[in-house]
Amino acid sequence: MIVKTSEKDHEVIDYVSAKSFLLLKRDVLRSTVGSDGPEPVSEVYSDYREVDGVMIPFVTTSKLPGFGNVIIRVKEIRFGVDALDTEFRSNH
Repeated sequence: MIVKTSEKDHEVIDYVSAKSFLLLKRDVLRSTVGSDGPEPVSEVYSDYREVDGVMIPFVTTSKLPGFGNVIIRVKEIRFGVDALDTEFRSNH
């Protein structure tokens, strides 16, 4: 367990595997939509895969107050790919 404290005294607690040294879980205070202030959020990282020599979690499960569990699954990660500027422009 690694405890980090910001200038605003909000702790970030990282849980790292002693065997693989991969980040398994993160507890943090975060402001969410509709909240009056920072609330505790837990993120669990899993399904690590090696991509170009880098271990990356392909599944992130976030436990958000008022929302429950939000699961993000990554389908593909590629490094060094050229991206067009239009891919990052808002249509608004």
